[in-house]
Amino acid sequence: MMQKKIHHKNLMRVVITGAESTGKTKIVRQLSKYFNCPYSLEAARIYGEKKLTPITFNDVESIASLQITLEDKANQRAKTIVIHDTDLISTEIYANYYFNQCPNWIIERSISRSGDLYLICDIDLPWIPDGIRDRENPKERRKLHELFVDTLDKKNKNWVMISGSGTMRINHAISAIEAHINDRHNKNHIKY
Repeated sequence: MMQKKIHHKNLMRVVITGAESTGKTKIVRQLSKYFNCPYSLEAARIYGEKKLTPITFNDVESIASLQITLEDKANQRAKTIVIHDTDLISTEIYANYYFNQCPNWIIERSISRSGDLYLICDIDLPWIPDGIRDRENPKERRKLHELFVDTLDKKNKNWVMISGSGTMRINHAISAIEAHINDRHNKNHIKY
């Protein structure tokens, strides 16, 4: 199943990622409003809410395909920046964490479709049950959080940890994106 990669040359793709119940979706919406840009939602959440039964390994490819579709729709509407609520790297991490395996095409596609900047939401917010994930396990949450950090490091991705609550958290995210925009701008205007 080959799907066309939609990626404008100068489009900056920001991915909000991290463990469960860390405020990702709220930050995505706030950043979209602040930067006046489109966003995509987390496919696993949408899929899980529709399925109403526990997600199994058999669902992973459907989740990945939905993630691609959601990202591509947001990318098509974007002019300079787009915000994604997770991406295929998140799908890969969750598949490996919960099922000890991930389809190869997802791993391959996670590389070619990876974001320009990842904002990892820290686990410093209290756990909030959401109807899909209703039980907190602090040790498992920490382990999953560390897996996101390790995976993004191993894949050599640009990432920033976003912590704090309320306006501090969103301001931290805005500052990280603005710093990345400035770095990109400066790199494009180097004179030799």
